[in-house]
Amino acid sequence: MIKISPRLDDSRYTRLFHIGAKHQWTAEDVDWTIPDGLDQRGRQALARLLTPVFLGERAALLGGAQALLMLGGESESAQLYMPSFLMDEARHIETITRLYDLLGFSPMRIKEMPEMLQYHHRMRMGKTPLHWVMGILVSDIFARTLYGAFARTKGSFLFGRISADIVVDEGRHQAFAEHYLSDHLPLADSGLRQEIFSVKEDLLRIVARMGVTLQDDASALGFPAQDLFSAFSDEVQARSRHVGLRCGSCPASAEADGKGPLPLGCQGCFVSRTLAALAAPAVEPPPA
Repeated sequence: MIKISPRLDDSRYTRLFHIGAKHQWTAEDVDWTIPDGLDQRGRQALARLLTPVFLGERAALLGGAQALLMLGGESESAQLYMPSFLMDEARHIETITRLYDLLGFSPMRIKEMPEMLQYHHRMRMGKTPLHWVMGILVSDIFARTLYGAFARTKGSFLFGRISADIVVDEGRHQAFAEHYLSDHLPLADSGLRQEIFSVKEDLLRIVARMGVTLQDDASALGFPAQDLFSAFSDEVQARSRHVGLRCGSCPASAEADGKGPLPLGCQGCFVSRTLAALAAPAVEPPPA
């Protein structure tokens, strides 16, 4: 529906729009002469490790276009923010595509890591903006974990510089997701809240399997998979609690500190605690 006089009355969303409008750049602004600092194995590892994030950028562009229409009936301020989100995704896609050309490696194929298809299918199963935004929150945290690691430790090389710009965009996307979830989760009935909880739980489970596939590539770049995926899991759980998505089966103390007995129904907390172990390298048994 088109309104002649829209109400842009949510300053949080309009502020995110203003920040996005001012923080503009494209692949043409990247200094492509900066050395990547990687050997052949490192370039291959980066290409592989970037694959799920790159697919996520492309899926977010398509999902964001659909969300733009859905959000129009709820909040004109949120709808105003969405074009800046789409612009961010478009420039990430262009930049990472050029990076792949420079690395000389292609993204992994679906048959090499079918969990990618499962992940993005799960994101698009929901019928409400809440489902999509929960998926965006998890995806943004995954992207920020990866880009942030490179921005901090590989800042003198090409991808580190690129990551430093992209991570700013991802932070803005995460802020939008948290605002939206904080506003709308309290209004959802118990059935819908359980569906949103299941989205988070399923995405964490799929990412755990991707972590197993990518652990050698992460290690080749100096990022132990256990550290990367543990940081991701911890952040997802922390931000989920922040927006009010708590596990109904868990005692408050166990949910808060990650310790204590796990009720049978508490699959979300179980996934969180086992994610790092699933992604960690196998430990050889001690000699007999």
